[in-house]
Amino acid sequence: MQKSEHTRTPWHFKTHAGTGDCGFKAEGTGVFAEFFADIRYVGEDNRAEALANAEFVIRAVNTYDALVAALEECAEYFDNHSDLYSEDGEMVANKELRLFAVCDEVLKAAGRAAHAQP
Repeated sequence: MQKSEHTRTPWHFKTHAGTGDCGFKAEGTGVFAEFFADIRYVGEDNRAEALANAEFVIRAVNTYDALVAALEECAEYFDNHSDLYSEDGEMVANKELRLFAVCDEVLKAAGRAAHAQP
């Protein structure tokens, strides 16, 4: 089965004036996807939190590519600056090596190709 691509960004948060439904609109695509903004805790109207969550999702989606690109640059930098060796030739763990490992794990979680391990 072929993997589908997500709707192109940027997404814009929209609410329907009549129904109060909320979702995102991707300009130039005709795509409107609805969020479930009426999620409630038992006995409690939680619409404000649901709307805030929907807006948070939009911000996350719209910044995803830039954040991943920045993280890839950081990983490359840390990879290139993490090779410190002791007098006996053993690699010494340093801040750059630790930060490379953090970047690499996040990039893997984002579905990006892993970098070569130092």
